[in-house]
Amino acid sequence: MRTPTPRRHRPSAGQRLTPLLVLLLGLNGISCHSELHGSSPLTSDAPDGGTVGDGTASPDGTIGSEDDGAMGGPIADTQLPAADLGPPPAGSWQSELVHVAGGRLVYKVEANGNRLPDYSYAGYKNGAVALPTVPVKRTVVPGAGDDGAAIQQAIDQVAQMPLVDGFRGAVLISKGEYQVAQTLHLHTSGVVLRGEGSDADPAANTVIRRTDYATSQALIVGAKSAKGDIGWAAEVAGTRTEITTDFVPVGAQSFDVANASLFKVGDNVIVYHPCTDKWLAAVKYGGQPEIGSGWKAGELPIVYNRYITAISGNTITIDVPVFNELDRQLSQSVIYKHDRKSIVTNVGVENLRIDIDTKGETSESHAEMGIEFILVEDGWAKNVAVLHYVQRGFRFSTTTRVTVTHCKALEPHSQITGNRRYAFCAQRAQQILVRDSLATNARHPFVTDGESWDSGNVYYNNVSEGIVDDDGPHRRWATGILWDNIEHKTPVDYNVFMMQNRSDYGSAPQGWACSNCVAWHYVAPPTNQEGRTTNLVLQRPPKGQNYAIGCFAGNITGDGKHKLPLGYVEGGNKAGLYPPSLYQAQLAQRLAGR
Repeated sequence: MRTPTPRRHRPSAGQRLTPLLVLLLGLNGISCHSELHGSSPLTSDAPDGGTVGDGTASPDGTIGSEDDGAMGGPIADTQLPAADLGPPPAGSWQSELVHVAGGRLVYKVEANGNRLPDYSYAGYKNGAVALPTVPVKRTVVPGAGDDGAAIQQAIDQVAQMPLVDGFRGAVLISKGEYQVAQTLHLHTSGVVLRGEGSDADPAANTVIRRTDYATSQALIVGAKSAKGDIGWAAEVAGTRTEITTDFVPVGAQSFDVANASLFKVGDNVIVYHPCTDKWLAAVKYGGQPEIGSGWKAGELPIVYNRYITAISGNTITIDVPVFNELDRQLSQSVIYKHDRKSIVTNVGVENLRIDIDTKGETSESHAEMGIEFILVEDGWAKNVAVLHYVQRGFRFSTTTRVTVTHCKALEPHSQITGNRRYAFCAQRAQQILVRDSLATNARHPFVTDGESWDSGNVYYNNVSEGIVDDDGPHRRWATGILWDNIEHKTPVDYNVFMMQNRSDYGSAPQGWACSNCVAWHYVAPPTNQEGRTTNLVLQRPPKGQNYAIGCFAGNITGDGKHKLPLGYVEGGNKAGLYPPSLYQAQLAQRLAGR
């Protein structure tokens, strides 16, 4: 069926939404189908002829609220009034799994307790506050040669300043072009790197040009590496205890433990589901009888990074739901305190452009990544463009609660083959929010690649242009990922989005890419550039489900690398889905306390 692609969640004049939902849905934002414009430039007070100033760039270093009135609107703050979500507009339809009734979302719950989980916890501080405005403490202006040392010096100087309400200050890189022949490091909590715009013209924007053809990252935010704490493995000794609830369903936030006295409200804990032979057998070792198997015991634990919000007796409540069943018959899950010694918090990158010099469109002797967040909790990238990366435009490694908004991963230069051109990539990352952003010419634009450590990530209101492969989860049992209002323009490949069993793809058997993941109003044209019918491939894994609700493509099918059972499909190629965004409706309800 080839239905014309609808306009993306813009209600007609007769469709009425309450003020809170209008605010959160951002229905009147600027289109992101082309490069987004940066915020208004700041005024620099750097000394004439100098490179690093004392940080008096503007009275308070302000750059406005989270979106400066651009597409998507501001994220609501913590003081939200209670409000109804509003009745469905005329001509709309609702999912059987979650619908609006009596001013709130109502979920269909399966007999075992499983339900669509709440995805709204993604992003900085779980999306509950606006991105902060951090005062400028140092200012950098372009020099005559390489500017990398001057930028790093300013970052390091601010890193030595005291923390005030969680922040040390911002480094302002004034508008202009900067030649940088090194990786820049933002390793200290409370430091923000800020430019004056992400467009191409250095007369009005901040353009960092990576010039040395080295393959290292252009910018690392957070720890230098995740060594010793990959997947939040660092554990406070003596705090491990078993989860004693026999079955914790998808979407649950409470369970019993053997010894809750080891914890207190506010503790950062890890929920750990071991990869046992019994669990592997239940999921057919990642495969199916007809396509073989390959996963091994111990290699794919399901791990959730959480905070304790309540304790009652031996019942613990955590801040974010689990996205996979915790079944004691298959695996004895445990909980322990996370040793946070390596975590970097309250760090951000804003309003700048990273343009990587290359030797041609298929060359690979240049920076493999634009920006990598490593062991970060509560960070952000706002109005940042990365051009000409090889492997990853933005990567999030062992990282939680990061917001990426109005960012661009553009024009990768590499061969078109495996492990290349991942625009916005979660790699052992959780509660990452990528919204209102653009990817061009990517193989995998909005992708998870961290296996069973990836969960709770949200890709919302994004656009990709010229995708040359498929979007979606990449490998080995990511759980609870939401693709919400994604639009593909002019795809090269015909398989535009795939939640499937990837079988023997890759250097190791990849098997099931994901479980309990949702595509909500995912929009692809009915044909690709060559006129071939596009496919949204959706398959149901054992012990889980995947969902396509209100999605558009030429075909929505279970026929991918292998023909396997179709996942849950509802309203395929049908306009009028309400609420138009699952993420924003869930966020509105949660922040309104309903």
